[in-house]
Amino acid sequence: MILEFSVENFLSIKEKQTLSMFASRADKNQADNLIISNVVNDALLKSAVVYGANASGKTNLLFAFYTMHWLVVNNNELQPGDPIEQAVPFKFDSTWANRPSNFEINFIHQGIKYLYGFSVDQKKVQEEYLYYYPKKRKALVFKRQGDKYKFTIDIKEQKTLAGRTISNHLYLSSSAGWNYKETSPVFEWFKKCLIVRGMNESDTEWLQYTAKKLLNNDKDSIYIGNLIQQADLGITDVKVKLKNIDRNELPEDMPDELKDFLDKQEVFSVNCRHRIEDGQGQSMEYYLPLSQESKGTIRMMELAGYWLEALQKGYVLVVDELDNSLHPQLMRFLVKLFHDPTQNQNNAQLIFSTHDTQLLQLDFFRRDQIWFTEKDPQSLQTELYSLFDINARNDENIARGYLTGRYGAVPNLGSGIVLEEE
Repeated sequence: MILEFSVENFLSIKEKQTLSMFASRADKNQADNLIISNVVNDALLKSAVVYGANASGKTNLLFAFYTMHWLVVNNNELQPGDPIEQAVPFKFDSTWANRPSNFEINFIHQGIKYLYGFSVDQKKVQEEYLYYYPKKRKALVFKRQGDKYKFTIDIKEQKTLAGRTISNHLYLSSSAGWNYKETSPVFEWFKKCLIVRGMNESDTEWLQYTAKKLLNNDKDSIYIGNLIQQADLGITDVKVKLKNIDRNELPEDMPDELKDFLDKQEVFSVNCRHRIEDGQGQSMEYYLPLSQESKGTIRMMELAGYWLEALQKGYVLVVDELDNSLHPQLMRFLVKLFHDPTQNQNNAQLIFSTHDTQLLQLDFFRRDQIWFTEKDPQSLQTELYSLFDINARNDENIARGYLTGRYGAVPNLGSGIVLEEE
């Protein structure tokens, strides 16, 4: 479970911005939207939604999640001297453009609270630290400034691991690769429990993950089938076939390097069954390849596998622009699964962005679950704040207030005169 996530000097985010999943004690609404944990004193939110104008920084905020996740999980792929290309500072200020990007996350894993963060520039890891709270007391696992480290536990072992960590690698990832017992659970949380959908509109990996679950023909495939049918997509069944590419079947004029890359790779074919009634009590069944289905159906298939896994295992799911190709009622249906205590029994969390204002209702979200991004017109930096921060009343029409600019975070459009008279 995430408690807080902070990012500083990354893309359009200049000064430190924090997304908090702590529930406000002053808001007593929507008790089903809360997680009660014995690790922290305050309740936590099951979901958070981010609104804002185009180019206000919504995607950059969620991309910061993706970047932190990627650097932890894949950082060890970098060779000595390779640039850390994911470190992209705020470039509209010459001073900040030469500073590192900073990421920090506070979370709970296996009943223990952790605080982990790092600062990176294109050349190396400038700073990194990990604290944990055994018996609810803060304790340092390691702290790093460049190539200098501070340890308070397992000092000899950690010094050895630090000596194996090159300057453009995170010590967390490096030490976990050597099975160090205090960093391995944190690495495991990033790798398995934090699921961040890639910021590309079409995410093949997510679709393949759903296809694999359907291919297994176990209870997961039944749950996915239930989700697809309840989404009212007109689909009664989904069939998946797996095939390994044979390089000998590839076009003769294809370069050998590409043939070698594709050889033996898995390819899934997904076909959706539709049942048609002829009006005389007879029905016919037809299968369509997924590529011929609507964009909304393809989007649902992409989301289904990880969506249900997050609910089943209590993971954190981060999705940018959830409303892409989805009907507003279908979006509400998907989000409600996280709020429903019968469907979310393991404290899963959902963080997503959208433009769909039909979700902006205080009988669905609490005020502290609704967040906004706004770009300062002078400095062009992104500012993040919640509906609770701006003291919105419980009886307000939130959707109307947002669209009329009462809370900011909406575009300042021009007059509409584009084609001028000659």
